[in-house]
Amino acid sequence: MTLRLIEPAHPTRQLRRAIEDPVRVARQALDMAPPDVHAARRALKRARALVRLGRAMWEPADRRELAHRLRDAGRHASGTRDVEARIEAVDRLRSQIEPRYAEALEVLHDRLTAASCGTAPARDSHDPITAARTEVEQAEHLLERHPPRGHGRGVAIFAPGLTRIAEKGATALEHVRLRPTDTDAHHELRKRAKDMRHVVEFLEPAWPAVLGVWASELHRLTDDLGEANDLTLLLDWIEVQTHPEDTSHTTALGRVLREVRAARWATALSLATRIWASPPEDFVRAVLAWAGLREPVPQVPQ
Repeated sequence: MTLRLIEPAHPTRQLRRAIEDPVRVARQALDMAPPDVHAARRALKRARALVRLGRAMWEPADRRELAHRLRDAGRHASGTRDVEARIEAVDRLRSQIEPRYAEALEVLHDRLTAASCGTAPARDSHDPITAARTEVEQAEHLLERHPPRGHGRGVAIFAPGLTRIAEKGATALEHVRLRPTDTDAHHELRKRAKDMRHVVEFLEPAWPAVLGVWASELHRLTDDLGEANDLTLLLDWIEVQTHPEDTSHTTALGRVLREVRAARWATALSLATRIWASPPEDFVRAVLAWAGLREPVPQVPQ
């Protein structure tokens, strides 16, 4: 699925292919039995990030409609993925916390597995997987009717989108600094880091010595924030599902999970601070300078 910027002289053509590929992967993943929701959502996030990168290549209304279709497809499928994420979080914790919590984790795993048995979608017009597939199909039609356009500007055409993505990431990082225990602030940083990761991976061949390092660091950042987000989903579920007889050991386990999540957040903050160490506009100018461009960075449309 990975398609990188190997034709700097034809960025519009390459971006279209880079968006079409994950959209197709998402549709195929949703058509599987059972659907591969994780693969579908990962592909949809990549496609949305690349649409944001190409913000100068569409009329604003067309770009927003395409982005909203991709967003809504991911949201429809999110419930099933949240169940999987909680179980994966428990599996990871087995090797991360003290053995004395092994029994509590086993009980938690069994309850999550039992709860997941009732989440399989019924294939009709109202189930979330069908709704997600419909949104993906609409996104494919939109790409066909309104492909990205822009000729004669080379990689400079990416400047507005790349600047916007970098600025939103820097803003999300600042919010985490101001609210270090706010789960919503960390979740927003995770989304913005994923956007940056996808576009940096796409642009990496334009400046591999630098962008390759950025891609690696962004991968680590999204992994840490992803694990922390899974722990938040798990903690929320525990709070709702706790049985009265479980109060003591559940409280102790919850405290440990919060400590593990705090450690992930601390690592993520350190990584994000390095990634956004320079102002976003400086990063965009550096990428354009590599391509032999000395023109000012285009203004970012609102």
